[in-house]
Amino acid sequence: MEPDILGSHCHDLDIVCNTNKTVCMVLKPLHKDRVVTNDFLCFSLCGVKLKFVEQFRHLGHILSNSLNDDDDIKREIQKLYNIMVISRFRRCSTRVKRILFKSYCLCFYDIALWKHYSVTVLSKFKSCYHKCIKKLFGFSRSDSMSGILIQLSLPSFDTIIHNSRISFESHCFSLENIVTMHLCSFS
Repeated sequence: MEPDILGSHCHDLDIVCNTNKTVCMVLKPLHKDRVVTNDFLCFSLCGVKLKFVEQFRHLGHILSNSLNDDDDIKREIQKLYNIMVISRFRRCSTRVKRILFKSYCLCFYDIALWKHYSVTVLSKFKSCYHKCIKKLFGFSRSDSMSGILIQLSLPSFDTIIHNSRISFESHCFSLENIVTMHLCSFS
């Protein structure tokens, strides 16, 4: 039987891992000619063999072995549409709708992490954002989005993306953790 290297390191670091939630993921290189092998040894933790996955959800963010964020963006699109479908905001005043929209629909905590995605998927997310605003606040499809955003004092989609990235980067660079600073230098 193979030695439990992962388990012994967890023991040395005083880490307890839930084997039901721990998985392995092999990250695919961006260039296919750099693939060394597609077969990897099984890892085990405390005698339990860990399964290999292509996709995993961690703290709400979908991680993919292709390092592509399209699936996570699609998850955000679905979440925004779901909020709008179940919304009971229609009879509220515009002021209350704006507060509720900012509270429930602008909680894109992980968008600063998006780095590799298709323009098409991000455009769909932007379109979803615009459709939800128009539907919630009772505007027609032909109304100018710029005018609506100014009237409602809501940020544009591009502003949300930009501010999230800047906020995340400034926070990372303000930390004094050597590992975090090293990881931020690659972004």
